[in-house]
Amino acid sequence: MYADTQNEITRQGVGVAQLLLVYGADSELVEEFRQRLGYALALTSVEISISSNSLVLTSLVHGRCITTTRRIRGHGINMNMTMTIICEPQRICLLTERGIYGLNQVRERFSRIQSRTYPKRYLVPMIGLSCASFCHLFAGDLTASILTFCASSVAMFVRLSIAKHHLNISGSQIPPGDNNENRHDSCDG
Repeated sequence: MYADTQNEITRQGVGVAQLLLVYGADSELVEEFRQRLGYALALTSVEISISSNSLVLTSLVHGRCITTTRRIRGHGINMNMTMTIICEPQRICLLTERGIYGLNQVRERFSRIQSRTYPKRYLVPMIGLSCASFCHLFAGDLTASILTFCASSVAMFVRLSIAKHHLNISGSQIPPGDNNENRHDSCDG
């Protein structure tokens, strides 16, 4: 296998793992999926390390290691998209394991997956309404429900604004392009 092919397989794998984690896939599912897809595309070994805000993936072929790191950032809420993002890579993996798809078909199918989120103008009031509804269900009066609606709407607006500007808990800004992708290290196989 050529080095550029290994680079491309590693990039595809870490991109899909990142997408799965952002939309709520379980880390065990991501590890299993990435290893299965790596073996189906002729990698000798695939190692993945997942933390709360990043992942590191290393692929090994003929004693040559490639390691890449990606940051995991949360996206908006869209349950329909979550199911698409989790199910479509599994379909692609199964077709690759059966030998139906090669690297080019995998790349093409993964590039078709588009992440979409609900607009903020719909999401904020819907979150407020759902919280107010729970308040009412748990015997809250009209005043408590209105207060809950306002508080949860404001909180959701703030949460989305913080996520949009990539702020961490301490409030310092993280540059959007700083994701350490395409970092290559060599290791002894």
